[in-house]
Formats: sequence, C-alpha cells, structure tokens
Amino acid sequence: MLSFIGFLTVCFFIFMFIKKALLNKKPSTQSIEYGIETRRLATTELNVPSSYFNYITSKHIDMIKDKAIYLKNNNPIFKDADWPRLMAASIYLLFIKDCESANFTNSHSMFNLLKIDPSVVESGLKTNSHQLIASFAQAGKDYEFSSDDEMAILTKIVC
Repeated sequence: MLSFIGFLTVCFFIFMFIKKALLNKKPSTQSIEYGIETRRLATTELNVPSSYFNYITSKHIDMIKDKAIYLKNNNPIFKDADWPRLMAASIYLLFIKDCESANFTNSHSMFNLLKIDPSVVESGLKTNSHQLIASFAQAGKDYEFSSDDEMAILTKIVC
C-alpha cells in the first residue's frame, strides 16, 4: 500500500512538471503573435520604415515597452488599446522624434546607416502625428456599442 501511494505521488509530480512545461510555451507563442501584429501596424498603418522598426526593436525594446505602458496609463485615448497597438504607437512616436533630429549631412547618422530615404523622413514630419495617433488608437476600438457622442468625437478627429 505504501509503495502504491509513493507511485501515485511520483506520477503526480511528473504530471505537474509536464503540465508546467507545456503551459510555459503559450506566452512565447503569444509574444510572437504580438510582435507580428505590432510590425504590421507600425509599418503599414503608421508608415514606419521596416529597417527603423528592426533597429529600434532590437536596440530599445525596454524603452518601447515603458512608453507603451506610459501611454496606456496616462492617455485616455489608449486606455482600452491592445498591446500591439500600444507598441506600434510607441515605435511611431520614437520614429517621429528621431525624424525631428535627423541629420543627413552626417554619413554616420542613424537614417543614413539604415538607408532610409530623406523623403520618408520629410513625409513623417509633414504628417500631423497627434491626429494620426488619435485616429490610430480609436481605430482599434470596437464601435458596435459606441454612443452617438463617441462617434461624433471620432469623426472630428479623423476629419
């Protein structure tokens, strides 16, 4: 009888170990999906160059995450935004900040090294970034149950 209880205990611990190992795989899969969605949002909807996206996410991912958390906590537009949308907005804001300090006369500048065309930087600077970010944040919201007032506010932001 004692050996049977010991056998069940060992089986229980092995089962728990395997279960824990399998469940730990899920966050990495979710992180990959978030990364793919963040890339899509940043490069297609916010027109961040792919080379800049690769550079900024490999060098400054913690700063991007901190900025995304700051946006969620301190900006009512992003209160209900999902994580990929927050990350894409953070990357876009960093891109615009870097565009403002771009120096194409220096051959070692980040934009020259990344082979980003000056016209891309110029169009980024011409864009009303506040209006674009507001529209981008609102686009992620489900408007099926929105009030008329919420829709009127969004119409003013977009137009």
